[in-house]
Amino acid sequence: MQILEEVRQHIKTSDVWNFVILVLFLLVILCSGQNIDGNYREVIICGATIAVLCVLLGINMWIGVDFYKFTFLFIVLVGSLSLMIQPILNVPDEVAHFARAESVSRGNIIVDSEQTEYETIQSVLDLRDNVKTPYISSTIKEQKIDYTAAKIGHIAASNASFLYFPQAIGILIAKILRLDVMWMLWLARFGNLLCYSISIGLALRITPKLKFVLFFIATLPMSIQQAASCNPDAIINASAILLIAYFLHLYCSKEKKITWKQIIIFFALSVIMTVSKVTNIFIAGLILLLPAEKFVHRKKAILMKCLIIGGVVVVGASFYLYTISFPTSYEHLVYLQSVNADSSKQIQYIIGNFMSWFLKFVAALTNEFPQYINMLGEFGWLEYGCSLIPLVATFLFGKICFQESGIFINKINKVLLFLMVAGIYAVTCLAMYISWTPVGSSEILGVQGRYFIPMFALASLLFASSGNNTDVQQKHSGDMIAILGMNGAMLIITALRYY
Repeated sequence: MQILEEVRQHIKTSDVWNFVILVLFLLVILCSGQNIDGNYREVIICGATIAVLCVLLGINMWIGVDFYKFTFLFIVLVGSLSLMIQPILNVPDEVAHFARAESVSRGNIIVDSEQTEYETIQSVLDLRDNVKTPYISSTIKEQKIDYTAAKIGHIAASNASFLYFPQAIGILIAKILRLDVMWMLWLARFGNLLCYSISIGLALRITPKLKFVLFFIATLPMSIQQAASCNPDAIINASAILLIAYFLHLYCSKEKKITWKQIIIFFALSVIMTVSKVTNIFIAGLILLLPAEKFVHRKKAILMKCLIIGGVVVVGASFYLYTISFPTSYEHLVYLQSVNADSSKQIQYIIGNFMSWFLKFVAALTNEFPQYINMLGEFGWLEYGCSLIPLVATFLFGKICFQESGIFINKINKVLLFLMVAGIYAVTCLAMYISWTPVGSSEILGVQGRYFIPMFALASLLFASSGNNTDVQQKHSGDMIAILGMNGAMLIITALRYY
């Protein structure tokens, strides 16, 4: 009885306030919504959101579940809410990504680079015709899958096919079970989400340090939205976080030597990450930070590192050359012509006016970075958002990074880390400047904040410090409330906008 009384007293004085703070924050977001009208759909969605987030908070506080298991559950539950609430194909480029996943579900793994139109089925076009529309207001309610052959102009053909395997499996299940057409989209999104949650759970299981930092990056509202869609960002972000986690596993391991098996795994993860998004290739440079004494043959450590880096660069360069062999889609071509964007002319401009261009480009990198951070709080097709989310996320990132400890990285290696982070940022912006920006412009167009989620995960290593690492769940209880609150805000403002 005395123990029960102590538990009750502890809950009264501490844990209850955590729930109160979370619920009050979500109610403030709800009541401050511009489109609130109190209909039953909003009540159900917002009520379910608050209930799920409170359950997750309770699990985190009271149930002694392994943190990687909690992470898996967090992503699946919050992501499932997102994939059901988000209207049809309401994530950037989701039309093309869903069409590609449907094509892969029919066994079309290799895409002809000379094609300008691609085979699809009528149901894909039906979903496209209802883009940004909630299912309950769409024209496809209770409509069965229509397999009539059709054509579509954009399916993100230059992307690697494996980025769409999880979505394709979901679509295939919907076809086999003869479900309604909407289930193709829901199960495609869920397949993507499940792959992401498993990968992030595995990353947090294998990394001995910086668990909460990686959890924070992986559960940003933007990370969850992208994972709970048909967008390949799920595998792009997960592969980068998994590689960073595996590096931490090798770097902090008490085992004396790194085995050949571990080297092969690191190389394989680096290749997957690079092929997923070439600009993330700099993360493979983490191999350079591993001490030479950890390798079986210390004298050959440098050669081994160079071979890994060289192999990844060759794969990345080869895949990049493959991707540029694809023609620009018609819808993109119309935009590029309208803003006078031309890759060949842009390169000629850069070469002919290098110093003046370089100064403008560096200024743009500096001036536009806050804009990219703010875009992490914009959802759907970047048409609505919550300005509070980027502010909270920025504060939390700094706070969590400086709280994490137990890993020592020397100054030279931190310089290398900084160069890797700067490389991702600069090359990503350069790629968009060349391909998406008007010739000679002083701005960089087409860049979105979500492109830098892997970069933020890598940047967290810059703040690593030695010291004793305390319990993750105890040290970050307040941070968990903030993370739940940010995700709740995303879900609630989406519900208020569309329902």
